[in-house]
Amino acid sequence: MVIACNTFTVVALDEVRSRVNVPVIGVSQGVKTAIRESNSNTIGIMATVATVNSHIHKYVAMDIDHEVFVWEQPCPELAGLIEQGHLHDDAVRKAAKEYLAPMLERDIDVVVLGCTHFPFVSPVLQELSGDRIRYIDPAYETSDLVRRTMDSNHFYIIHLREGS
Repeated sequence: MVIACNTFTVVALDEVRSRVNVPVIGVSQGVKTAIRESNSNTIGIMATVATVNSHIHKYVAMDIDHEVFVWEQPCPELAGLIEQGHLHDDAVRKAAKEYLAPMLERDIDVVVLGCTHFPFVSPVLQELSGDRIRYIDPAYETSDLVRRTMDSNHFYIIHLREGS
């Protein structure tokens, strides 16, 4: 089972795991990739306020590399704007510019998109930051973790031929 929301992952992952007898994976991933790809050992996390306040990404980063600097950037309006369909307009640009400013000031070169909504506006983020920041979509690390979990638990889909 995958909890496909970062905020719900940080709020309820342990509770969900205690109620079901299958592996449960949260989507608060991406930190390993960000650390590996950072040239400055300084990464950013863009996420909802609840996800930032949990510090989950920062704790994971410290477990991987205790010398990495992690800037946690709460983005209180961004998910709501995306849900309303603001993917390329001035409203989303204004919010994104505000949230990117502290990271650009700190020369952060890699940012984890810590909300499943945020990859939808990654073209705007990239446009605003130019080549100074690389954005990490945690979906890739999450899908790799799902595959490894399925393999280690011997969860396989058996394909049957039609007529079998």
